[in-house]
Amino acid sequence: MTTPRGLDDAFRDEQAEARVQRMWRGIEARRAANSSSRSFRALGLATVVGITAIAAVSIVLTSRPHGPAVLTRIDGSAIPSRLETNRTQSLVSLSDGSTLTLGPHSRLDVIEVSERAMGFALRRGRVRFSVTPHGPRRWRIDGGNVQVEVVGTVFTVERDARHVSVWVRRGAVVVRGVGVPDGVVRLGPGQSVHASEPHADSATNELPAVAPTPLPITEHGSHRSTSSRGAPRDEAFARALAGGEYDAAYDSIGASGLAARAERSHDVDELFDLADVARLSGHPASASAPLLRIIALFPSDPRAAMAAYTLGQIELTSLGQPGRAAGHFARSLELGLPRSARENASARLVEALARTGAPETQRAADEYLAAYPNGRYRAEVERWRAR
Repeated sequence: MTTPRGLDDAFRDEQAEARVQRMWRGIEARRAANSSSRSFRALGLATVVGITAIAAVSIVLTSRPHGPAVLTRIDGSAIPSRLETNRTQSLVSLSDGSTLTLGPHSRLDVIEVSERAMGFALRRGRVRFSVTPHGPRRWRIDGGNVQVEVVGTVFTVERDARHVSVWVRRGAVVVRGVGVPDGVVRLGPGQSVHASEPHADSATNELPAVAPTPLPITEHGSHRSTSSRGAPRDEAFARALAGGEYDAAYDSIGASGLAARAERSHDVDELFDLADVARLSGHPASASAPLLRIIALFPSDPRAAMAAYTLGQIELTSLGQPGRAAGHFARSLELGLPRSARENASARLVEALARTGAPETQRAADEYLAAYPNGRYRAEVERWRAR
């Protein structure tokens, strides 16, 4: 390979050689300096990254939120293993804002209280559950042959010797059990399901012996909150209703006030609230006005069918008016009662007609047996038809 002449002459020139050597040594020196600097910076960066990572891990570990706390009562005390009422209803407020409203003569056993689950067994009576939505716990309520599973909603479970019923006001629940159509049903707002207890004919309210745990319920009972004494009637009513204190809500406006409110209302939810206040405070006759108004004003609303069905139940079981009850049960079916409640309404229609001695009993019974040949109420319907 031939070196270009100009460059060859430069290398032979001692001055040029000296300059080249100095230049090269300068380059090498700068390389070493740069290499050392880079190594130092790399080491420093690694150290900083390491320290930062350790600090970040420490922060995560020390600031990581703990799991959800176990629910307690609002005052911080543990939830008793048994909640029970006598002649008055009671409100139990929990630490996450959820509430349990026990109707008169009700018993609710607490089966599980953990960070991720709440479990109850309704032994008798009625309990309105208002579960704070979007919570970390799954709630389960066992009521005889049905189980209700929910995350956050407002619903009521009622149990007697013959039936278990679930009503949903807000949100949604899943109800499972042998007495439920197809074994499982999802209920949304305004929907309900009614299932017969196993061996309903021989069932009683006798319960297995369980060691009682005192329940010092002071949040609600027959007393009245002193904070409401000077408040206007509307404010006292709204406060009591929001807390599920149906006795107090009814007492704050009375039968005439409730009827007047129903007459003015054009809101289905408000009318259902008024009906609940009357029915759950022990004044079933006063529930008729708001329920009838729902049917009259909102016949195409799916909840109108539930209003008619509820009227039928009230007339049949609480007011002893089977003739009126039969009309309401028939109307509920005409309005499109949800499938989960149609069998129950059909059977109760047969019962109501039979109690009045109406000739339509035979036809209603035949229609039930044709629609539900293996229905839960087959034996009852056949007895009513034979009367």
